[in-house]
Amino acid sequence: MKKKIIVGIAVCATLVIVIVGIVYGIKIYQREQDPYWQLAKKRYNVESALQEIDESWELQSLTQVTPYCYQNPDGDSFTYYCCTTSYVNDEPTEYSGLHKTALDQVVDIDKLENRRDCDVNGLEAVMGELDGQTYLCRTVSPKYSCVIEYVPGTIDEADVFQMAESVSE
Repeated sequence: MKKKIIVGIAVCATLVIVIVGIVYGIKIYQREQDPYWQLAKKRYNVESALQEIDESWELQSLTQVTPYCYQNPDGDSFTYYCCTTSYVNDEPTEYSGLHKTALDQVVDIDKLENRRDCDVNGLEAVMGELDGQTYLCRTVSPKYSCVIEYVPGTIDEADVFQMAESVSE
C-alpha cells in the first residue's frame, strides 16, 4: 500500500514538472515572437557590444519605421512610411528642418537625384528620385517624420502633396 502511494506521488510530481516545463516553454516561445521583445533583445546586444568597446556610448533615441502599402485596381502602388522617434533622455522641444536620422531609415536623402526642396504645411520637405522611385520626405515634429514613396507617373504629384499635407502630429 505504501508503495502504491509513493508511486502515485512520484507520478503526480512528474506530471506537475512536465506541465510546468511545457507552460514555461510556451511563454518563452511567445516572448521570442513578440516584436517588442525582439527589439529590446537587439538593443541589448548592441549596447553590450558598445560597452565592451567604449563605455561612454549612450543611447539617445530609437526610431521605428512603419510602412503602409497601398495599391489601386490598376496595380499602381505607393508606400507611406511613418517614422516614430522615441528619445531616451529629453525630447527636443524645438526643431527645424528634416530629421535626417529618422528619414535615412527609409531613404538616404543625400543621395536623392533631381532633389528639390519644397514646403508642406509650412514645414521643410525634400522630394527626389532614387532607383526609379520618387520620395517626398518631411519631418512633422521631433517625434514624427514621414516619407511617401511611389513610382513616377503612377500618382499625380499634386495628390502626393495633398496626402502629405493631411499628415499632422
